[in-house]
Amino acid sequence: MTAGPSSVLLYPNIELKDPTLVKEALLLYDNLYRIVPSDYEPIDHPEIQQCNEDFEIVASISPEEYAEDTFRKFQDKVKKWSPLAAGFSPAKIARSEKLHEGKVYGELRKYFVDEGLLIKDGHWLRGNNALIANYMIYLSNEIAVQNQLGLLTNISPAWTTQEFINYDGNYNQSKGEMYHPHGSNRSLVGMYLTDFIPRNLENIPFSEIMAFRDECQQERHNFLQQQALLIEELPKIKDPLVFNDRIRSLQGRLQVSLNDYRDSCKKLGPKQFFGTKIVTVPFVAPVAAFALSPDPVLAAILSTIGITFGGLWSLHSYYDDRDELRKTNPYSYLDLLQKYSLQTLKEVNSQLSTETMEFMLD
Repeated sequence: MTAGPSSVLLYPNIELKDPTLVKEALLLYDNLYRIVPSDYEPIDHPEIQQCNEDFEIVASISPEEYAEDTFRKFQDKVKKWSPLAAGFSPAKIARSEKLHEGKVYGELRKYFVDEGLLIKDGHWLRGNNALIANYMIYLSNEIAVQNQLGLLTNISPAWTTQEFINYDGNYNQSKGEMYHPHGSNRSLVGMYLTDFIPRNLENIPFSEIMAFRDECQQERHNFLQQQALLIEELPKIKDPLVFNDRIRSLQGRLQVSLNDYRDSCKKLGPKQFFGTKIVTVPFVAPVAAFALSPDPVLAAILSTIGITFGGLWSLHSYYDDRDELRKTNPYSYLDLLQKYSLQTLKEVNSQLSTETMEFMLD
């Protein structure tokens, strides 16, 4: 996994329709990007469009220079992943989804059209819904990897597909199986980072968000760095006792960074904080079992630093020599801008597990 990102790529859509998501990203990250073909002018939400004209808040990355390299890799990956996940099976399904041709390398575009998977319609390719969506997500992954960017979305099916890509399809195929029978293997656990988004975010003007970014840069960066440290450290641990001690040792810095960030956000007027950001961590099975059923003391510590764990899936064969693969991949976050209780977080985790299962098995 790359170092904690100060910049993120918003995916999978070209056009940005949710001002609240963009505002939340601006509160934390120095730079925001999206993928836009060079000959296309996106139509954003009017508030985002105006702010982009005033401040250039979201830069556009042209996909053309990445298309050939992505085509070569995608071709190989589809062959590997299609037996593992129904979401990568190139079934001939007529749908109304569309993909701009500028995002697809010529040979791959010709293959899609010749096979009847996509139909050319001016500058757009229309057809197989799943194929278009998964190609877009794979393209986002490639651009993020090559530019050391994080990935951010508020679309959960896109995120579950992205995680399958991040782990190279290395998922246990048994329906609903969370733990691999071999203790040295890994379970995919969702780390929920909660209650750090100002509750009044949708009512805060972009101009105030931009002023906050400049004034509170240190608090923003420290908060992100402490999160990144936790995400980097925990998957390295193989003993539940050490995991428990590491959480305790990191608690102080994490709590200070969270409180400092919340205090800085109070300049924007919120009385409450909400929302959650989800990132996956591959724990060895004994540590996963411990994290998912913490004792009361550890549960209280996790609550003070705004963290909850939820089991998502079992990885089929994740040995230590595969750690290098994961280190090269981007942080991939799912943002859910709502107020959550522990019970609703469990429901969200169950939904994400179900979406993973549907992606693989349906």
